[in-house]
Amino acid sequence: QQVLQVLQSGKTTVKDITSEIYPELNGFLFAVAKGQTYAHLLKLEKEGKVSSQGEGQYGTFKAQ
Repeated sequence: QQVLQVLQSGKTTVKDITSEIYPELNGFLFAVAKGQTYAHLLKLEKEGKVSSQGEGQYGTFKAQ
């Protein structure tokens, strides 16, 4: 739910979405959080709630 809310607020990249949800993280923990955010975006995409453009974590995402 939080990821969808951030997408609807205008953030479109894994990095920007992760920064919004986890502003206190940096370094290794931020990298781990980006992986989790990306996995969640892929799940939402399979459910038809999100669309993507581009390659993997470096692409952009949009709420449907």
